[in-house]
Amino acid sequence: MPSPRTRRLLLDHQTLTSRLAGWPLIQISGTAGMPPEIYRFTYNLRGLYVAPGGEILERQAHVLEVNLSLGYPRRAPQCRMLTPVFHPNFDDAMVCIGAMQPKCSQCDTQGVVPFPPSLLQPI
Repeated sequence: MPSPRTRRLLLDHQTLTSRLAGWPLIQISGTAGMPPEIYRFTYNLRGLYVAPGGEILERQAHVLEVNLSLGYPRRAPQCRMLTPVFHPNFDDAMVCIGAMQPKCSQCDTQGVVPFPPSLLQPI
């Protein structure tokens, strides 16, 4: 019988796959682990980023990596952008997911990753 964590990872994968199926704006573009513990999401949305020369430019797609660490689901997922993005909740090393990190001074929204609500609530 699988462990509670493995069952949770399987359920989360099924939920994400079904919710994002056929939706062109957010796609699961890669996973690692069985069941998946690392996800790569492609957001097919126009957004801004800062080019190496300092110019603010537009990009048509952004890639987010989400790591469901060994502490998951008791600990928040670790999120980072793989493509540059110009947004107050994102930097080179992490993504602020307000619902999980209420003391984060950069957080001005409630959740910025496409997860089912169960994924954003610690046990």
